[in-house]
Amino acid sequence: MTGAAPWPAGAPAAAAPSTGRAAAPRRTAPLPADLKTGGIVPQREPDRFTVRVRTPMGRLLPAHLRALADCAERFGSGELHLTVRQTPEILDVPRAALPGLLATLAASGLGRAAAGPVVRAVSGCSGCQVTPNGLVDSLGLGLEADARFFGRPCPSKFKLTFAGCPTDCVRAKGADLGFVGRVEVEVDPERCERCGLCSDTCREGAITADTTGLPVVDPQACVGCAHCVRACPVGALEAARTGLDVYAGGKHGRHPRSGERIATMITEDRALETIERTLAWYRRHGSSGERLGTVLDRLGTEDLAATVAEDTDNGRCISAQTWSQNDASPPGYDGRGRGKDAGSGRSSATDATEGAASGRPVRAAAAKASS
Repeated sequence: MTGAAPWPAGAPAAAAPSTGRAAAPRRTAPLPADLKTGGIVPQREPDRFTVRVRTPMGRLLPAHLRALADCAERFGSGELHLTVRQTPEILDVPRAALPGLLATLAASGLGRAAAGPVVRAVSGCSGCQVTPNGLVDSLGLGLEADARFFGRPCPSKFKLTFAGCPTDCVRAKGADLGFVGRVEVEVDPERCERCGLCSDTCREGAITADTTGLPVVDPQACVGCAHCVRACPVGALEAARTGLDVYAGGKHGRHPRSGERIATMITEDRALETIERTLAWYRRHGSSGERLGTVLDRLGTEDLAATVAEDTDNGRCISAQTWSQNDASPPGYDGRGRGKDAGSGRSSATDATEGAASGRPVRAAAAKASS
């Protein structure tokens, strides 16, 4: 809109765009050892830093937002930036202000994000706890994964992402290890009225009708979104199984790579075990600085897929209850990603989000999530 201010009244003004070639940044003196463990990024200006704040799954409480605003105003320029992986950054922090900022963040229940060759903060969507299309509890799984794996050393950076449905709005297939929720659909011929609504709803053209008008689902074309299940007025289409497909080796950057599927339809309680096995395989086969996708380009996916698929009686994933009581739990959250009442510790979530368990019928899950 012509003449409109690009920034709200009272907010810090954005820097004027450059009209010429940018000058090379001056070298910033090295950080002391206690500040080099991640989350502090040198800016172009000498002795000015961007501080990334750890926010697993992009989940923040109002108290966290107030603390971020206060820290940005007290220690930076008053501006924050959100990264593509759901992480807020406090801009323009002078070197001398770093210790005070980090102490204030810690007192508010916030910490630094990771950097370097470690597991980064986990990102993802809200899944079936919030999103009507969500099929699995991607939010709870992501918070559990962050509590268990954040900061663990690896040959190179390692990014984890959880998507609650095949739409994959959080780009799980572009992460080093990504999980995408989906269902396998079955048709009940006794209940089906041959109305054709399911095939009209399917965006993939995966549903056709046989000579009697009964829907036939092509498993090769079906992406498992469950739109047809929700659309069926008589419940003739059902989610026979609900699970997660696992993609490994994705990355962005100069040479982007899409993850390759190494497992299909694993149950939610196997997600953390799958991460554990993948990290162990990566540490065995990866060289220093080598991303997982590059290792897979060199060795192929077969061995990693076999490692993930091995049966075992050990290595059970930590339960939601165990994780919620763990010292590594993100402050202010219970074990499945819901905010706690600060006074009583009672979950503030409604009953509609309780029991987002693996294999729950998708119609019931969708109804609960959207109610």
